[in-house]
Amino acid sequence: MKRIFKLLCGAVLGASMLLSVAACGGSSEDVLYVLSFKPEYNEIFEEVNEIFLAENPEIKSVDYKTVDTNNYNTIFTSRIQSGFLDVFTSEVTYMMQGTNNYMLPLEHRDYMDDIKEEYLTQGSFYDPAVGGDAQLLTLPIEQVANVVYYNKDIFEEYGLEVPTTWEEFQNVCQTFANAARYPVLDKTPIESPIIFGGKSEWPSMTILNSVVADVIEINQPGFFDNIVNYDTDESIRFNNENWLEVFEKMQTIGTEYVDDSIYGLDYTYAATYFSVGNTVTGKKYPMMIDGSWVQSQIRGDFEVGAFALPAVSDPTNADGKKNLSVKTGTTLSVFNGSKKQQAAQNYLEIFFRDEIYQKFVDFAKTPSVKETVTQSGALVNSIFDESKYTLVQAYDSRMPRYFPLVSASEVTSLMKGSITPQTVADTLQNKVEQGKEDWQKYTGLSHTK
Repeated sequence: MKRIFKLLCGAVLGASMLLSVAACGGSSEDVLYVLSFKPEYNEIFEEVNEIFLAENPEIKSVDYKTVDTNNYNTIFTSRIQSGFLDVFTSEVTYMMQGTNNYMLPLEHRDYMDDIKEEYLTQGSFYDPAVGGDAQLLTLPIEQVANVVYYNKDIFEEYGLEVPTTWEEFQNVCQTFANAARYPVLDKTPIESPIIFGGKSEWPSMTILNSVVADVIEINQPGFFDNIVNYDTDESIRFNNENWLEVFEKMQTIGTEYVDDSIYGLDYTYAATYFSVGNTVTGKKYPMMIDGSWVQSQIRGDFEVGAFALPAVSDPTNADGKKNLSVKTGTTLSVFNGSKKQQAAQNYLEIFFRDEIYQKFVDFAKTPSVKETVTQSGALVNSIFDESKYTLVQAYDSRMPRYFPLVSASEVTSLMKGSITPQTVADTLQNKVEQGKEDWQKYTGLSHTK
């Protein structure tokens, strides 16, 4: 009887994990191994697994494992070394940073004709040192944005509107910070103006990406192009006034508008707390800074809105629109060491069938990457509305391979006030200069020839 193995791994299992997989998963020849860092999408993948098993009789079971983000690299490496890997989730950023070495160039199949060209380009990899043509290595399944979700009912109750400038954002945050310290009679009690998964650290990058999308893109346009083109050393400075402004505003948000308790909150529970509040104190969180992917997990009895975090005084860019930090999110790839490469590519094809992918788009609250599937959700479409937003690629997804990034741990410490903006800026600048010979070699990597 065919079985689908669904294991949730929350810790590094090492060699014992590999032994258990070998013992319960059957021979590797008739088991398809799927590894994902998106447990929230299990419902969709379960349906893909069922259809796959029905259509691929040579495969007796699907070993489908979801791993939390913090442990994914460890488990991914173990699977590569053991060979217990066929299909895996990734990101375009990971591909550009080196995961391309484990990705099978995908053969063209008819369903790819319906995928929008921009996403096929994003999933392609070209190395001028190797030559040849760009290869399609991974297929994006979603686009994500870094946004501020807000409780419309609480905003209305406190007489607040969506902020469009940094000063207006500070005013909103300060209003709620004051209410948290001195509760307002007959109004919803506030625990913290902003909530996010502070304990997990990586969510702090969603806030950083939002601030960078405004401050750097508006005050220093072309900065990221300077890195790729490597114009001059002076054009690549992280300790200049613009980046110091970024880090100072990050510290302002973290020390003045985020309660200390938030830094002990695991990301897993952030959306729940935003939805229902702190069940112990009975207080609420009017805003949550997170990725657009979390929308399906917000289940509060209030109307939810979303806006791009405004980090500058002038609310518009050169196009007369506000900037929104976005990136291509989760992608699907086939391990190039797989012994079941055709079956693995069949798996991808099933996922992108219109009826399956439509369910995914509706569930994941993402814009569609296919011409034949549409997103009808009002909030999703308002987030990605290009009539009001210029979509700006997230800072942490634009750097060449081996280019030093400020770490999530450093950003979290900055937000806590444990380190100064100047220290973060100087440390990052030193890393950039010391690692120049390494990252400069990879500035030519791209998605097209």
